[in-house]
Amino acid sequence: VEAQAKLIASEHRWRALIEHDHDGITLTNEQGEVIYQSEGVVKITGYTLEERKGQKTLDLIHPHDLPAAREILFKARQSPNEVFRYTYRVRHKDGHYVWLEGVVSSQLENPDVKALINNYRDVTERKRAEEEIQGLNAELERRVEERTRQLAAVNKELEGFTYSVSHDLRAPLRIIDGFSQMLVEDYATKLDVEGKNNLEIIMKNTKKMGQLIDDLLNFSRLGRAEMHIAAVNMNVLVEEVLQDLRLGGTKLPEIQIEKLPGAWGDSNLLKQVWVNLISNAIKYSSKNPKAIVEIGSRIENEKPVYFVRDNGVGFDVRYKQKLFGVFQRLHKQEDFPGTGVGLALTQRIVNRHEGLIWADSWPELGAMFSFQLGLAKPVNG
Repeated sequence: VEAQAKLIASEHRWRALIEHDHDGITLTNEQGEVIYQSEGVVKITGYTLEERKGQKTLDLIHPHDLPAAREILFKARQSPNEVFRYTYRVRHKDGHYVWLEGVVSSQLENPDVKALINNYRDVTERKRAEEEIQGLNAELERRVEERTRQLAAVNKELEGFTYSVSHDLRAPLRIIDGFSQMLVEDYATKLDVEGKNNLEIIMKNTKKMGQLIDDLLNFSRLGRAEMHIAAVNMNVLVEEVLQDLRLGGTKLPEIQIEKLPGAWGDSNLLKQVWVNLISNAIKYSSKNPKAIVEIGSRIENEKPVYFVRDNGVGFDVRYKQKLFGVFQRLHKQEDFPGTGVGLALTQRIVNRHEGLIWADSWPELGAMFSFQLGLAKPVNG
């Protein structure tokens, strides 16, 4: 008698817990008909046990969710005691649908239960929030795509304009240079010293203007040039650049080269990156009688970072963002000649390889330019 009383008390305790739980618990027989439901189900669906007893649970499921619900129930019957998760919509008594998230397990073979046990909760508000976030994300993606298209169109128009202007400037520049040459050749004896000096200044600046236009054209063409992606041996590129510099008459300082890992990209464009970085390192360390240029790499985030380091004049790090702007220079023209386009061109090439380029410097101790490519996993050089 005492054992029976304890059993009854335990049953009352568990029933009280179930009836006061906000989650819903439904027991169905082998035919899928409701034989029991907790009070939580009334709060979730609006239906009482009297209204649902003997009715099939699938009757209330949203038509779009029925195939998945049938599959879950089939699996549950085939695998007793195993737990299967589900998320689907059921029709509330007042006609609207609510989202349920729950688990089902078959205890049909358990003589004390003989039922499929469903335990679920209402996740309608969470689903609405998720759908709202998805909608906002979709709208954001649409706006980003639209802005990207607009930016691409503006950039294309700007590149075309730059190319056109640069190309059109060549004609008057050639005329100025041509007439200057004629004055030198045909009227040299009639010009005094000041006249010859002025003519020399005109020709010198005409040449400089021509170089600026060439650099601007190269910068413009780069945005439209087709890339030919392949495995690139960086060691070969660096050796080619150094050989070209020697043949071009550049006096090379001490060059320290580490073995470089390979890359994936456009070989011609990446060669131009090395040309610009190595040439700059040589130029800005040229006033150091013991100039050294180091070329190497390191691994960051499982990808190679290539670098060129020198022990030249360096630069003020407060202005390093200007380094990669077109026609931006941090040193005087008379100290270190150049057009200020090389690093802008280099950054554009690296960007087209989905990479990054940055600079570090220690005034009077030198500078280091590093770049990392992102098109694909590097290959051995």
